[in-house]
Amino acid sequence: MPKLIDRLNAEFVSSVSAPGRYHDGAGLYLMVTEGGKSWLCRYTLRGRTREMGLGSVAAFALAMARKRAMAARQQISDGVDPLEAKEAVKACARVRSGAFAPNPPSGPFRNRGRSPSSRRRGRHRS
Repeated sequence: MPKLIDRLNAEFVSSVSAPGRYHDGAGLYLMVTEGGKSWLCRYTLRGRTREMGLGSVAAFALAMARKRAMAARQQISDGVDPLEAKEAVKACARVRSGAFAPNPPSGPFRNRGRSPSSRRRGRHRS
């Protein structure tokens, strides 16, 4: 029996109000909560089932959600986890914008670059 895809239609998406998950096919779901409606892509990669949000219904119509789910499935077929790829893109953007700050130095070299008098201030003598 072939897998059914494109089960949902635009009229159903706009009219449904009962909370739940509605399967469109090929891992695409319409998730309806009391807070609103959003698109969800479920997939399994390397034995791990994951869920990736694709955006709200207000921002993405059914056709666009299907395109985004198809792009995610293409990454999965190439062996790339779409969520990890998404996080990597965000991390690169943070580094490029300068919003990323490395952790302050710790350990035996944390006082490098400070004057000797300021290094002594933190010590307690007994």
